[in-house]
Amino acid sequence: MIRKMLSVYLLWILGAVSYAQDLKRVLPPSPSSSEFDKYVNHVVSLQSGTPEINIPIYDIQVGLIKIPIALSYHASGIKFAQANGDVGVGWALSPGYRISRTTYSFADEQTVMPSQHEINNKVYYELDRLTRERYLSKFNKSSESHRFFDGPFDDLDGQYDIFTYGLDNTSGRFLIDDRIKKTTTLLTGEFGSKINYTTKIFASNSTCINALDFKDTRGVFYEFGKTENSNEDLCETTGVRGGLVTTAWPLTKISLPSNQQISFKYRKFYEQRGAGVTSLSLTYGTRRESQDNCYPDQMVYSSSVTGSPGYYDTYNTMEITTPNEKVTFERAAQDQKINALNISTITGELKKRVLFYYSSGGNSRQFLDSLKIYDADLKNSLTYKFDYNSKGTNYRNYDFWGYYARDSNSDLGYEASYLPELKVNFSWINSGSTTPETPCDFNRNHAYNFGANKSQASIAYSLNKITYPTGGFTDYVFEPNQFNANGKIQSGGIRIREIRSYDKSEKLLLSKSYLYGKNYSGYGKGQTLPGSEIGMNISERAELVAISSGTYMEAVRKLVYSSVPDPEIADSYVMQNYGWYDEVTEINKDAAVTGRTVYNYDQNYFQAGWYPRDVQNSAPFVRTYDYRTAPRLKEKRFYETTATGEKLARKESYEYSPTATSQFSGFKVSGFAKASPAENRHPGLFNFAINGHNSLFNYAEYDIVGGAKQLSLQIDSTFNTDSGVLVNRKEWMFNSLGQISTNTETTSEGEKITSKMTYPMDYASTEYANNDIAKGIQILKDKNVIDPVVEQYVQKSNANGTNLRTVSSILTTYKTTIPYPNVVHKMESRQGITNFSPASITAAASAIDSRYKPKISFNEYDEHGNLLEQQQINGIKETYFWGYSSQFPVAKILNGDYNLAKQYVNQAILDNPTSDMELRNELNKLRLNLTASHVTTYTYEPLVGVTSITDEKGQTSYYEYDGFQRLKNIKDQYTNIVKNYTLNYGMSPYVAPTIYKSVAMSKMFTKVCTDGLTGTSIAYTVPAGKYTATASQAAANQLATNELNTKGQANANEYGNCINTCTGEGQKIVNGHCETGRRYNLSSQRTGNGYKCTYEYQWSDGSKSELLYEYNAYDCAID
Repeated sequence: MIRKMLSVYLLWILGAVSYAQDLKRVLPPSPSSSEFDKYVNHVVSLQSGTPEINIPIYDIQVGLIKIPIALSYHASGIKFAQANGDVGVGWALSPGYRISRTTYSFADEQTVMPSQHEINNKVYYELDRLTRERYLSKFNKSSESHRFFDGPFDDLDGQYDIFTYGLDNTSGRFLIDDRIKKTTTLLTGEFGSKINYTTKIFASNSTCINALDFKDTRGVFYEFGKTENSNEDLCETTGVRGGLVTTAWPLTKISLPSNQQISFKYRKFYEQRGAGVTSLSLTYGTRRESQDNCYPDQMVYSSSVTGSPGYYDTYNTMEITTPNEKVTFERAAQDQKINALNISTITGELKKRVLFYYSSGGNSRQFLDSLKIYDADLKNSLTYKFDYNSKGTNYRNYDFWGYYARDSNSDLGYEASYLPELKVNFSWINSGSTTPETPCDFNRNHAYNFGANKSQASIAYSLNKITYPTGGFTDYVFEPNQFNANGKIQSGGIRIREIRSYDKSEKLLLSKSYLYGKNYSGYGKGQTLPGSEIGMNISERAELVAISSGTYMEAVRKLVYSSVPDPEIADSYVMQNYGWYDEVTEINKDAAVTGRTVYNYDQNYFQAGWYPRDVQNSAPFVRTYDYRTAPRLKEKRFYETTATGEKLARKESYEYSPTATSQFSGFKVSGFAKASPAENRHPGLFNFAINGHNSLFNYAEYDIVGGAKQLSLQIDSTFNTDSGVLVNRKEWMFNSLGQISTNTETTSEGEKITSKMTYPMDYASTEYANNDIAKGIQILKDKNVIDPVVEQYVQKSNANGTNLRTVSSILTTYKTTIPYPNVVHKMESRQGITNFSPASITAAASAIDSRYKPKISFNEYDEHGNLLEQQQINGIKETYFWGYSSQFPVAKILNGDYNLAKQYVNQAILDNPTSDMELRNELNKLRLNLTASHVTTYTYEPLVGVTSITDEKGQTSYYEYDGFQRLKNIKDQYTNIVKNYTLNYGMSPYVAPTIYKSVAMSKMFTKVCTDGLTGTSIAYTVPAGKYTATASQAAANQLATNELNTKGQANANEYGNCINTCTGEGQKIVNGHCETGRRYNLSSQRTGNGYKCTYEYQWSDGSKSELLYEYNAYDCAID
């Protein structure tokens, strides 16, 4: 706890100073890796209708790193070819940190990418047709029958592989931008991170990526695929073209800037997974030699199941080791399911054991039935139970998106009749002549009606209930997705319809239901292709057949209809691109909470189109991959239910701006005409011609756009019947790395408050610095610790920008050899200054505003970045000692020097005490020797918590825990129990409450002054959202009202002014009251035509005024 408190303090300090036609062409990562990639590629949010479902088990915490060990369920639906995973279908056990990739055409490290100049010359400007065709053939695998038998035999790759990574605090995608220099560019994620890779020639003579490393913007270094004490490369691989392709690399080590490490060990496993693809082919044409004859004699119809399971070398986590603990995994030998995991101290003392229980269901599915978490003594356990939809049913079919579908006869197997419904009318094919020729069966209407025996079953095998250790439970009700694509209803996967939570007595605690689409239509927006009339799983090509002897070949039309979408279209489904919901309504049905919240989303699709070929069903392709298309919340409206009906209480609107944008161009090539399997000829040597098309290949350029669309504007509107609409406006601007550079808030009173931040990378010229400030910035950049804010200053102005002044600023300088803060400087001005100068930091010289004052000095750190000594400038020193291998603070000394104090204790005992008593005795030496200091000391049980705290007076409090590491008793120095925490195992499961945020409130307050003085009025504002409550909106507002009433007047009294109104003649403030004194006429003197009267005033306190005079026509009476 104390370590957390100190960490929070340091974070506060830092925060103050300181998210195709051939299926083999696209090679995905292994199914095991795909289970983790799914959380990057398929966003968990209401925008996709996907709720977040997690079961926390344990958190690993080492310095900056927090690694949750938790079960996560991705409730998007179960697919036919989806792997069971190592904890049951649908579930993933984190951490599964790794880098994986989807390979397009050839693996990037194995093939050259031609320049745009070369492509222009060899394709677009090449006049010799055969030369161009030979060049285009290099972009296709020989196994795809698009190669010439006599060469060329080398390969070219015009497409970028896409890599996906997932770590403890960031996830995203990147690509290799230069295959020669081996450099990479982030497409999404934490811009400013650095990624490198190495290659190696494997036994198959294939050059493959064998290892990668990733350094994030905190300076944390991640290694993938590397082992320190072994020559083994931990690469998940699959065989292709008789060679090898690496598809994923597990995380093997994390190294922190604080010189701490976390290591991961794995076991190799040979995985097989996949499903055949059902396809229907329709072939027909007209013989060129004689238009009276048909080829074939009539339209040829055939169906087949092609494809075989994929084979992958995968790696499963077996052990995670940190300086504090070791987590081990027990797996089944046959399928690698996790049977148990153990959490122990680094010395091997068991703290927690978790057992997983499974059962089998339909389609050989493995289901996680329950989870038992045992205490250290293995006597008590907490049990979670899970139930699923249609667990025992067999489903033999799948829909267009790969999700399970139901048929009426489960014994039919895979046949063309299982394909989605299709009706096609064929017209003609253009032959080599300029006149279209009518096929022999032109008058026949070829209508194929498939899918008659199939219905939706996309909720099959999905989770529907979790029962908690308390006996309470949560029900999940799902329904099929519905997307409207230009009037065509599409469906793929499932969406949440209702979530209900109950206590163990089945009393309803929480109920939320969800309605989708504008005006509750039930439909989201679906992906479409321009001009698509038939569907996204139909492709057309030419098949070359020999009509007669000789070298002449005829091109006939072949239409292929598949049970899965074209790979190009499937590729565009990344990030829920096939469908999403632009409006979702969440309805609260709790007894205590009523009302609804409406969410509006926005998302751009990948730009899909057609290859430029004049045929009826040209092959689709993705023209632009824009990875900035993540779903964005555009508006959120909160409605309250009152006695008089429903009303709009609050609205939040959002706008986004692109940042860190990058763009790359590639070149796609896929086969269009190929020889019939019966023809033993290479197609390019024959006269094939379809009118207007003179290439064997489909080819086109495409673009990849990376970057992010970050929140740049938020407008909060609160609707109040008394004061109208209160509007708060917040704006953000970003630097080139996507870090917030400017944050502006405009209050409902019209005041604009702007914060400006700079970061290490904002200072370009700090190399070879000759001053300490620049040296400190450079060490941050060298370590890639580029998250900290170097300078932040706050400015206020009127809404139109006038009256701009700087009211506060914080500048943090850093140590010159380690990436930690050195001194915090502050500048504060209540009235504000108009000539503030932001820091100028360069290698040659650094200058800061003269009004900065040093406030806090961080004097010393240990090798792990633990703070040893700090102080307010000119204040007393605070010193810390760390123990248990530098993991926890064991002593805090006020008014003590670290270098002086360390001579009194043995650091070896602090790092490895044999008992709490031994450590307390050792730390007591600090009290005995530092008599002028205040010493507080601590002992711990690793992985549990603090076990004792001895205060400055030498009095010790003791803390006891149960077997699940939960605080049980607090005892005083005499071991008497002063507080007991009784754990109620019958309590209800935690239900995340609805959080209500207070509305903006403002009121004028007048300074209280003494009699005769009038106070000025000052507005006091409580900003929107400062207070929250779970009971109701009124409760949250009351908290804001309380502050307004209690602090508003105090604020006016402190900052307002008193204006003297007791200023009339003879008036004076006496004893806090405005008193009019008694006038005394002292003399009367004749002057000219009148009299000069001299007088004074006297008050009750005995004071007198100065002499006063007046001129009158008459003499004044003398007192």
